[in-house]
Amino acid sequence: AVVSTQSTGNLKDHHNREQFPEVEIVDLTLTGTEQIEPLGRISHIVNDFVVIKCENPSKVLDLDSMVFDCNKKCVGYIFEVLGPVKEPYYSIHFNTNSDIQSLGLQSGQELFYSPNENYTRFL
Repeated sequence: AVVSTQSTGNLKDHHNREQFPEVEIVDLTLTGTEQIEPLGRISHIVNDFVVIKCENPSKVLDLDSMVFDCNKKCVGYIFEVLGPVKEPYYSIHFNTNSDIQSLGLQSGQELFYSPNENYTRFL
C-alpha cells in the first residue's frame, strides 16, 4: 500500500517531466550543533529521481521533509513516500539527472534527516 504520494501513477510513469513543477535548489547546510539521524540508503537512481530505502521505519517522514548527506548538506525534499508503512521508500525529485550527479549522490549512499521539526515532518 502507498503511504502517501503527490502524484497519480507510479515511479515508472515519471518520465514525463512536464507534469512536475521545477524543483527549487536548496542551499542549506546544518550547523555543527544540529543533529542528523540515519534515514536510509539510496537504492536506485532513476532518471531525475533518487529512491531511498528507509532503514528506520519507526519514524516515517512525510512529504517535503528535508534530506541531508553525511556533511549535513540538504540534498532535497521528500517528494513521495512509497510502499508499506513498515518498509517505506522515499523519492526525491530533481530537475535533471545532472543535478543528482552534481551532488555526488550514488546508489548505496547513506542519507539522513534532522529530528528538528523546522526541517522534518512525520506521518
